[in-house]
Amino acid sequence: MRLLITTPTAVVVDDPDVTAVRAEDETGSFGILDRHADFLTVLTVSVVAWHRADSRRRYCAVRRGVLRVEGGSEVAVATREAIVGDDLIAQTLLQGDRLGGGHVPRMTMPDSHVAPA
Repeated sequence: MRLLITTPTAVVVDDPDVTAVRAEDETGSFGILDRHADFLTVLTVSVVAWHRADSRRRYCAVRRGVLRVEGGSEVAVATREAIVGDDLIAQTLLQGDRLGGGHVPRMTMPDSHVAPA
């Protein structure tokens, strides 16, 4: 699956090797796997998390935005501001400090989505 996260001035993430994505909208945290139905939602100030095919986890704090799943193989997020990192704790702190969040995301990335070593 491909994950694309963009701001008005940059392509922040363009990752073609994603196996799972977690994000959060007003209804709570949700997950997306390959072949997901087409989907459109508005994100809250939160952290988007994803697993890569090589089992690495990545994170991106976003200042709200729109998430779209298209064709079951592309997840695109358009947001005003995005900060990428490999550390969920750092992203959560940045989210509160830089993105005006102040709320800690409830989402977790279950280990069941990690490919066996």
